[in-house]
Amino acid sequence: MKIYSFAALVLVSLMAQAQITFADCNATVSKKWNVGRKLPYSVEASSVGPDCKRAVALMVVRDGKGDVKYSFSGAVKDNGIFGNLADAPVADTRAMLVALGEWIDAGLSSKKNHLSQYPQWKKGADGPAEIPPAEFPFTANSDLTRDTYENWREQNLPMFCFVQGIESERCLVLSKDGSISEVGIQSFPG
Repeated sequence: MKIYSFAALVLVSLMAQAQITFADCNATVSKKWNVGRKLPYSVEASSVGPDCKRAVALMVVRDGKGDVKYSFSGAVKDNGIFGNLADAPVADTRAMLVALGEWIDAGLSSKKNHLSQYPQWKKGADGPAEIPPAEFPFTANSDLTRDTYENWREQNLPMFCFVQGIESERCLVLSKDGSISEVGIQSFPG
């Protein structure tokens, strides 16, 4: 009994010293990403912050077992992380839930959902390019080699692209071994 009393006293003391806050913009949305596997992957978008104007948004991709395969986070301030998805500043948790759902849906509903739909990276070129050049080009990650990119294109690997800020999407590719890699950035009109 004395041990429990002492533990409770220590806990109360620690709680009194810590500043305990309750966030006013906690929201989470999760959707399935069907990629032709026995267990579908999922994409989760969450926010946390003292209010929605000062929240941080987090996107997590999980495999069918629930293990994290990829994560991305950024400040919600001025809707930068949502690009043009949110028509107005995200003012409250209800609006945040809508914005988070749209953030995921934009990638899940894209017609360009396999790397084979993206431009070829020709030998000797600095990166993949469309002929004639696209007004809003796709740019491969700087650490990605031409051979890896073209190998992934030939395998027709699934992709998921999500808005990462004003006028650009970050694109991920799901390899046959279940790993997820950033493949590049797709620009779009703002």
